[in-house]
Amino acid sequence: MALSKIQTGLVADNAIDTAQLADDAITTQHMHTSMVTHVDAGATKAQGVTTAWADTNLSGTITVPTGCTKIVWHMRGGYRTNGIGSAHAAYRLKVVNGGTTTYVGHGSWGFGIDQQVGAHTGSSHSALTYYANLLDYDTDNNQANMSPGNTYAITVQVKDSSANGSNLWTFGDITTNVTYYPAFMTFMFF
Repeated sequence: MALSKIQTGLVADNAIDTAQLADDAITTQHMHTSMVTHVDAGATKAQGVTTAWADTNLSGTITVPTGCTKIVWHMRGGYRTNGIGSAHAAYRLKVVNGGTTTYVGHGSWGFGIDQQVGAHTGSSHSALTYYANLLDYDTDNNQANMSPGNTYAITVQVKDSSANGSNLWTFGDITTNVTYYPAFMTFMFF
């Protein structure tokens, strides 16, 4: 069976020309502004960790695009201990829209207790990474109470039930390595 030929005239009549491609293509810039929002903790990262939930320097705003049905959140950071016998930290998200504040993560232990620093583990610093689907978070459905078209202030909070702010720091410490832990969070919209 012979393969049919595509005629030169047919290709020329129906071809997608360069101008049309330029008008309709999803450019890298468009993808980054509408699909991904990246927030960095900035130059001043070190913050003492206490026994109560406290805002960190990792904070920013996002606007949920129209038509968005899923938001994937990713955070990367770290913490350091200076002479604590045992230390652990918990992180959660604070989501603010107008006068309404909601939290993503358990009220006591956030996304889970991370224990990788202190005398018991033999390490003075730790890197950590967290992920969450914010529009369908775990079995709590839309725990962040987000909806397309709205803008939210998002802040990472931290605490440790036995911490002392003078010797447990997140995203660095006050004496050295303040910029050692690159702290950022990224939101991907689908």
